[in-house]
Amino acid sequence: MIVIDKKIVCQIISNLLSNAIKYSFEESEVGLVTDIHEDKLTFIVTDHGIGIAREDLPSIFDPFYRTQNAIHLEGTGLGLNIVKRMIDVLNGTIHVESEIDKGTSFKVAIPLNNSFEELA
Repeated sequence: MIVIDKKIVCQIISNLLSNAIKYSFEESEVGLVTDIHEDKLTFIVTDHGIGIAREDLPSIFDPFYRTQNAIHLEGTGLGLNIVKRMIDVLNGTIHVESEIDKGTSFKVAIPLNNSFEELA
């Protein structure tokens, strides 16, 4: 039996996919791979878009943070902050790999059958 808040998981995936589409080059692919392994739900969202500079990576989950190469695109800088908070509520982790003009990959792992606290 799996116990997980599907509404929060769907919101995490939706936000990451929305960003992947928004920051990708036209006609490039966006990917989603999911797996359940060792009592964890994992998923990876990848794009082949503008990427995130190495120096920006430590700040991307900060509220209202926008990378220099994304300033020309619409957004508030809250999406990844919300994603990170939801993952924290589910006692999960998120790992980011990115390269400018090559794309970004977000890997999320969420424990199954784990109690979680309400989103503060």
